[in-house]
Amino acid sequence: MQDSVRFRFPGLIALGLVPMLWMGGAGCSSDSHPSTPPDEEPITTAMYVCSSWDPGQPTGTSVLLDAFWGTRDPEDPDIGPAPEFLGLVESLGGEVVHAYNLSMARIRIDPSVVPELDVNWAITVEEPALYPVDVFVGYDRDMDASEVVDLLESVGGTNIEPLTVLAGWIKATVPDESIPVVRASEGIRAVAGNGLACADE
Repeated sequence: MQDSVRFRFPGLIALGLVPMLWMGGAGCSSDSHPSTPPDEEPITTAMYVCSSWDPGQPTGTSVLLDAFWGTRDPEDPDIGPAPEFLGLVESLGGEVVHAYNLSMARIRIDPSVVPELDVNWAITVEEPALYPVDVFVGYDRDMDASEVVDLLESVGGTNIEPLTVLAGWIKATVPDESIPVVRASEGIRAVAGNGLACADE
């Protein structure tokens, strides 16, 4: 992918919580990749970000994706994908398989129309039966980080890491169904999804 970022689906940076990840010195390509020619290896694992597929548009006309529309503002709590986003998926011929407890959904759709979804990012799903979510958890400053770690571990969280650059926040991967439990726990201020910022934004 020319003039774009090469990466192996790194942990995403929460918009508005920590400095955003600026994608590459040259910026991301503005054009989506065409479908893989028949003489090349099929692309089954890919990520759409910065208006481009990396390493290329997935092969086929129907793929299973997790799509994230970005952190919702304080007046519109980040508790699920906005109805207009889900309606857009369906209007483009896609199917909403699962609505997450963030501004995110698992969808089945033709990858060629993903640029029309206005997503922050979308990634192919490798394990359809699982619904893990990378999140940032904000907690009260008088609460010890170890308490939050214990909470996240109790709901099946993994990759748990307190942020040293931003006090009062911990990043983790949690099952989607656990997010309402974490949000409702004493001392928890927010559970936010991850977003990416591109060099031309």
